[in-house]
Amino acid sequence: MSAGMLALLERSIRVDARSIEQHLLRFLLLISIWGAVSIVALTIPYYGASGLRFLSGIVYLNLAFITLLGTTSFSSAISEEKEQGMLGLLLLSGVSPLGILLAKSGGRLIQVLLLIAVQYPFTLLAVTLGGVRHDQVRALYLGLFAYAVMLTGIGLCCSTFTNKSRSASHLAALAVLVYFLLPLVSEQILQNSLTVSPLWTSPLKVVAASSLFLRIGEILATDFHESSFSIQVVTNLAMGAVGFWLSYGLFHLGLVNLTPEGTTRGRVTRSVRFWRWSSPGRPWKNSLMWKDFYFIAGGLPALVIRTVAYISVYPLCFSCVIPLFGGTPPGMAMEMTVQFICIMTVICLVLETTVLVARSLSQELKSQTFGLLLILPMSAGNVLYSKILGSLLVLTPGILCLLAGVFFFPAGREMIRELVLFPKWTCFALAYAVFIPHVAAARAAWGRQDGVLVALGAALVYHILTMFLVLSLVSPFFSSVLFWMAILGLLALSVYCQRLVRRRVESIAAQ
Repeated sequence: MSAGMLALLERSIRVDARSIEQHLLRFLLLISIWGAVSIVALTIPYYGASGLRFLSGIVYLNLAFITLLGTTSFSSAISEEKEQGMLGLLLLSGVSPLGILLAKSGGRLIQVLLLIAVQYPFTLLAVTLGGVRHDQVRALYLGLFAYAVMLTGIGLCCSTFTNKSRSASHLAALAVLVYFLLPLVSEQILQNSLTVSPLWTSPLKVVAASSLFLRIGEILATDFHESSFSIQVVTNLAMGAVGFWLSYGLFHLGLVNLTPEGTTRGRVTRSVRFWRWSSPGRPWKNSLMWKDFYFIAGGLPALVIRTVAYISVYPLCFSCVIPLFGGTPPGMAMEMTVQFICIMTVICLVLETTVLVARSLSQELKSQTFGLLLILPMSAGNVLYSKILGSLLVLTPGILCLLAGVFFFPAGREMIRELVLFPKWTCFALAYAVFIPHVAAARAAWGRQDGVLVALGAALVYHILTMFLVLSLVSPFFSSVLFWMAILGLLALSVYCQRLVRRRVESIAAQ
């Protein structure tokens, strides 16, 4: 068992080590650290506690990175073997279920921990800059380590119970959402309710203290003098262990229906009366756009679900986020809440765009139907853009909710005025909106079928370019020319990705 497990673990590590994505992500992360250091160095005359601001930016960047990997890479550890039909062969080769779980999850966890460890010497610079102590840095990185272990166990559990990586990713994202909201609700109950039974006080305190999202704020406080091994570290490690042993104990349930499933047409074509309203009906004038809207993106049911989800963001944030700014004036609290809603909506739109575009192209690659599509009296560009636009139509509710948050609230109208006064932001937003679907399409056409890692890379690019903008406004060295060059670079990369996708599609059709 140990020989087979070690061989599988070694193969997993070697594959990741030879992947250009891993080295590119490390490089982009180091560039982000350099940018954070540059911003802190340039703003020292204007703000205090430079080390605290530098460390908080790095920690939140790591938190976003680990969360995205937890919902994508960790959650596909076993399901990708099921999709490729390799799990049965691994069992026949003599590798035990425990060995498969350890090897498939261990390789990914080692890569993430190495990526975190390589930053630790840089973050010690925050102590030199001031505002942070060694014990705070140690507590933050120990919390990130426990959080990564927890996401590994949760992702492995979701991957074991499902046969598709997409379903496992959705379950893992739902688990992360519960992990974020449940401690927040528990903390609000403890703070605002005077009638909580003593029987529930201790469990609610443990739930509230188990969130890394809340723990980071406590660690970065100037009066922090607690131990690094907090309740958050213990509970996260325990949840990771429980997720792993659930995967091992119920591994046999995932061995049902190991054969790869074909592409289904979804719920929209069922003849049940309740779902008759969601029937695709007659094709549109652009049949490719119609096909991807209904059979890839989900059609009208997906549109309704997204409408409800995006609309519910407003009451949820107003009820949960505004109480966090209890010491601030009501107008400022409203402004910060609207900004938070807009930021979260943009992040969700970016993630959904990458996933939908990647799914649209990967389905054609799986079924090998690109050759048939190119026989149509349409150019390859029209075929690709019709498919992409059809899959992105379901994002209309998110865009409308974002516009509602911008136009119907005073804080949003203030953001519009800033966009008019600083046209760099408008140009950057347009260039970024063009860049995201193109890079997701290129990644899906040439490799992986999921686009969430592309979203991670795009978010890092956004982070870097935003820092360039800030530097161009603060320092005369980084002038406006640098930022306009970055925008042109985004547009040039979009054109290059479009040519890569077109070349790939034409080569597949020629075969």
